[in-house]
Amino acid sequence: MRNVVMPGSGRSGSSMIAGSLARAGYHTGPEPVPANDQNPEGFFESSRVNLINHRLILAESSVSKWIECRDAESRLRFFHESWVMEPRRSSLGKGAAFLVARREYGAMRAVTEQKPYCLKDPRFSLTLHHWKPFVNDAVFVVPFRHPSTVVESTRRFFQSVHGRDFDSARLFRAWEAICSRLLQWAREDSGKWMFLHYDQFLQGDGAERLGRFLDCSIDRSFARHDLNRSTERGGAPESCRKAYDELCTLAEWKSDHQENDS
Repeated sequence: MRNVVMPGSGRSGSSMIAGSLARAGYHTGPEPVPANDQNPEGFFESSRVNLINHRLILAESSVSKWIECRDAESRLRFFHESWVMEPRRSSLGKGAAFLVARREYGAMRAVTEQKPYCLKDPRFSLTLHHWKPFVNDAVFVVPFRHPSTVVESTRRFFQSVHGRDFDSARLFRAWEAICSRLLQWAREDSGKWMFLHYDQFLQGDGAERLGRFLDCSIDRSFARHDLNRSTERGGAPESCRKAYDELCTLAEWKSDHQENDS
């Protein structure tokens, strides 16, 4: 069984896949994030991993000084929203960024000690470069969905859990930026990356393909069709649709546009 790190946009089926891997014997990290109405079966991600990633994002972000001066409620909101931030070039120099990450090395080492692990957090799409010394033996599994579906689900998630709405244009930009970064990383190290469409795992051969990639047996029965509540497929910007088509090609999954054209 190969160790797994799961980056990618939130609301893309990563909890479903990570839950299936947990059933197969993977450790999903300490201090699990509790289930809620939006993820009733659980998130299968670690609060400790989330906090490490949040601190890395905060330390490199140009808004770090601004957020430090705000009240506790604002800091908590920033924590919950950091996984829908657009990847940006660090405002720190390379040396300073290295020192920032080094403060987290002990915590990173601790959460990767228990193997096989499946560490899942959409914030990895912003912080993975810092984790490389500790996940060299891991492969990267990226669940994805149509960008319009992700935007719809993300808006519903924040409305339900945090009572806050997001502008769709901002979420589309974040989705495109995250996926573009992951695609670039995959091109640089293609043998260690797997892209998997939500529907591919739910109703196609995704579980079997993932099992071969990870050298383990995966029980797909954990995946629940009734939790697939987002069906939006229209309105995505052309640049997002192009990135989505590239993801589908890498996953060997027929994209919505190809289906419509056939």
